[in-house]
Amino acid sequence: MDALKGYEKLEQIDVTHYGRTVGSNAWSDFDKIFVLGIQLLPDAIYPLMYFTSSEKEEDLTAEKFNSLDTTLIPVKGNRKYKQKEFEKVKVSTISAMVVQTLNRIKCRGYANGEIPETHAYFINRDKEIDALIAKAMPDIQITYNWGIEYKSRKSGKQVENKKDVVETLIELFEKVRLDDVYRDELTEKGVLLEQGLNKAKVKELLEIKDDTFKKSMIKPLMLQYIKDYNIDIDSNKRHIKIV
Repeated sequence: MDALKGYEKLEQIDVTHYGRTVGSNAWSDFDKIFVLGIQLLPDAIYPLMYFTSSEKEEDLTAEKFNSLDTTLIPVKGNRKYKQKEFEKVKVSTISAMVVQTLNRIKCRGYANGEIPETHAYFINRDKEIDALIAKAMPDIQITYNWGIEYKSRKSGKQVENKKDVVETLIELFEKVRLDDVYRDELTEKGVLLEQGLNKAKVKELLEIKDDTFKKSMIKPLMLQYIKDYNIDIDSNKRHIKIV
């Protein structure tokens, strides 16, 4: 808080540690929340949570735990467990913690049939977490472009924080994969057909040039995503099939 000394609205700001908000109504009058940093627990926690909740008590041995495949696959800005059961535990745990944090501010209020408008800002690149949050909080609107500008420590120049094309495409694919309403919207626009996503329409929708699109589809991050979620980009040259 020392860095904020002299700020005229200091009395309207409160600071606490992530996780210490659980079950508290101390911030029920606040309309904005900023979560600084990432919400990850230590890597060993998620496999351990899965292990202790799914095994018989007599099988809870160090030897059996050490035999589990706890490999983490690096993904840009994130890492995913190779063993999908552990990844599901991680995603559900983080989602629950984020929802619990968001519910500490005004959005839990209800007056005259309306929920007060509130805003939350946090760092996350895992769209599965976003999907679970949206499922738990149906009226939430999740946006990714904050339009943030910052000064680069390396060059000293002002930098605009923009998503690259690969991230933009993966974001689209994730929404198609997880969001029924969004799929219906794309179907109405002729972007999503029975054969899959029309590549030409996707490029038009996202304003991506043909050459940039082709290069993006063979980037390591994209190839890993395609492999992880069994996206079919080869059987039909004009469409991308997402199951």
